[in-house]
Amino acid sequence: MRIDFWADVICPWCYLGHARLRTALDRFPHRDAVRVVHRSFELDPGRAKEDITPVPSFLTARYGPDAAAMDKRVARIVHGEGLGYRTDRQVGSTLDAHRLLHWAGEQHRQEQLLQAMMRANFAQARDIFTPEGLLAIVGEAGLDAAEATAALADPQWYLACASPPRPASPTPVWTWRRPRPSWTRPAPPSPTACSATPSWSLRSHPDGPAIYRRVRKRPHIPA
Repeated sequence: MRIDFWADVICPWCYLGHARLRTALDRFPHRDAVRVVHRSFELDPGRAKEDITPVPSFLTARYGPDAAAMDKRVARIVHGEGLGYRTDRQVGSTLDAHRLLHWAGEQHRQEQLLQAMMRANFAQARDIFTPEGLLAIVGEAGLDAAEATAALADPQWYLACASPPRPASPTPVWTWRRPRPSWTRPAPPSPTACSATPSWSLRSHPDGPAIYRRVRKRPHIPA
């Protein structure tokens, strides 16, 4: 069985969900028959790489004066799972982090790097937005920093075009239709769905598109 885990490394609910998934799998008697595949999902795909902001300032600008209390509530939930959570961390572009995660997948160390990145960001408030910060974490995950540097330097390494098509799923997707829900299989992405002159080239991956940058809206569920 394969589990596709869509996540951004700066998403606190992804951090929490990933920890709960690991706990559930550790208790599952057929754990060896389960393969977890990390799927990249950027919460803020338009953010420039140099735009690194303290989380408190970012949340206040987006959600108003109650943002600090909101983040503290999240912290209590995360701490209840035995995880570290710093409210003084930073937020920035996660594109390079996702590129390295897919590179780590080819080294069969994707899960180790994902855990290291989330721990560095949430529990330690470390830098995961610059090459220097990312390469330090790569070494902690048992990966070669020189090879990771080469991957980051390659502009074609797992970069999707600015508006990629919805990734095709190998399994049915639950969708809602009146008068009752039904199972449908999404059509494969059109080769012309991306712009004729994208900022980056789309590099294919055996498990599907490398980075999904379009923010998906929640499906409407009729009453």
